Amino acid sequence: MKWGVRRYQDKNGKRTPEGKLRYAQLKSEYDAIEGKSDKVADLNKRSQELVDTSNELLKDFEDYHKQVKLTGKEKQSIYEQLHDDYGDEPITDEDLYEGWLDMYIEDTIDDKRPKALNDKYSKFYEAQDKWWDDAEAITKDLVEKYKDQKVSDAQWSSNYTDSAKSIISNFLSQEADTRFMSYMYKHFDDYWINDTDTKYDAINRLKKEFTAADYNKKYAK
Repeated sequence: MKWGVRRYQDKNGKRTPEGKLRYAQLKSEYDAIEGKSDKVADLNKRSQELVDTSNELLKDFEDYHKQVKLTGKEKQSIYEQLHDDYGDEPITDEDLYEGWLDMYIEDTIDDKRPKALNDKYSKFYEAQDKWWDDAEAITKDLVEKYKDQKVSDAQWSSNYTDSAKSIISNFLSQEADTRFMSYMYKHFDDYWINDTDTKYDAINRLKKEFTAADYNKKYAK
């Protein structure tokens, strides 16, 4: 091979006869990997199901956070946790709001979620983990299958393992998981679906029910 010689495209970007042959070969390899297999079709179907479920969960959590309230018993429990932090010394509102109050309210909000919502949440992550495991298994199987083959293009010295990974990765990211991956990349902040803006709105709303005056009345000596 001579460096600087156009082998696969001419100066206008059109494929040369050798380029057309190379493209056909790579397309054949790609099609063999894609295989129109049931496994890949199943990944496609489950990708959309994951997106649909994640969007439903996002709305479910937002609705829950907008209406969540604390009972008197729950408020008392939070005050007792604060007492473990501050002891019997008087505190100010600044101490209260800059301390652990937000975390205790958040823990309480999470602990009192409806069982149906928790079950749906758990099933989503189980399905998501299974999706990734299956995608990884497909990739590993195909890389293992082709690992001993050499790249036919003489300009590359690496073995086919790297090319297989690249082709499979391209396929999984652009075909099998387009909907799911695009959701994950575009909405990374929503990856933890229960950590929504409405959750922090709820925390800020509920923390107003706690005051240093109430704490000092109960615990300060």
